[in-house]
Amino acid sequence: MKEINNSNHNRLYKAGAIALLVGSILGFFLFLMQLRITQYTLGVPSDTVSQLHVLAAHSSLMAGNAYLWIIDDFITVIPAIAIFVVLRPINKSAALVALAISLAYVPYDILVTEANSLHLNILAQQYTTAISSTLQAHYVAAASSGFSALPLETALSFALGSIGYLIYSAIMRKSFFGKTVAVLGIIVNAAAIIGAAGTLVPSGIIAIFGLLELFAVPLTAVWTIIVGVKLYRFSSNANATVS
Repeated sequence: MKEINNSNHNRLYKAGAIALLVGSILGFFLFLMQLRITQYTLGVPSDTVSQLHVLAAHSSLMAGNAYLWIIDDFITVIPAIAIFVVLRPINKSAALVALAISLAYVPYDILVTEANSLHLNILAQQYTTAISSTLQAHYVAAASSGFSALPLETALSFALGSIGYLIYSAIMRKSFFGKTVAVLGIIVNAAAIIGAAGTLVPSGIIAIFGLLELFAVPLTAVWTIIVGVKLYRFSSNANATVS
């Protein structure tokens, strides 16, 4: 049993709890938005020109999705720090690794994945308004590399976003979060990591990974809500006991 003074971190815990609740709602909304994007892109040929036309036709939706992901990225910072402070007395080394990975996800996703998505959106609009075939060829060439990199970038973003919380989940079983929350966290985060690989697998088996991601996202939202509620309750105690 380890006794820690919680009073100095109450605001951090409450902010982390609220951020988890807001982030889970926003994450589920982004999941629904992604389903709509998938609906629009389903069956579209993989050549760059066809993809640029789809982007241009739904530019507001695509850009909105990217900007909301950026907001969601920033929201994850406070909970990652709050959970680290809670779990640090249990296993400082593992908690520190989880924190480092969780925080590394934020700049990577913003500066690489979402930046590429927004750049492709701009290229799509420029392509459709280009007044010459020479300009169009220039935009197609610029977009080709972006489309090629996007699947790997997306997979790495989802993996980084889940690996940190997978480690946190393994430590949670020895904390006030409890074994059930820890096991659920391990399941949903592991499923999210595996499901993220769906962007890299051959089209013949991509449906399997897609179903796994479809299963993982709503459960992850439920799990983060549970973690947020427990963290908020924990903040109400001046002295918390970690077992």
